[in-house]
Amino acid sequence: MSRVDCIPAYVVRLGDAAPVVFLARAPHLKNDPLEWNPSRKLFVSPAHGESFDLRGRMVQGPAVHDLWQCPTNMVGGELLIALPEGAGSDAIIASCYGGRPPPG
Repeated sequence: MSRVDCIPAYVVRLGDAAPVVFLARAPHLKNDPLEWNPSRKLFVSPAHGESFDLRGRMVQGPAVHDLWQCPTNMVGGELLIALPEGAGSDAIIASCYGGRPPPG
């Protein structure tokens, strides 16, 4: 598992399966970060206590659905990650650039 710079995401690879990428934000509060808890093997919201397993499934609320799974594409040995629809993409992108619009 790896944390991705700028876009807050976790890359999970279980066994020989293809990697799966989850947005590292709580589904009910789009800017609430999730942390990996290695002893519990869960993604946890320190602010609200909700938790999710390695497959992104909700274990404990207040969230009402599983983690957002990011669309991915493997190009030239690099894993490209897109933001999922409805996940507050504008706020996430703005946070990557210090609240400013992205260049270009």
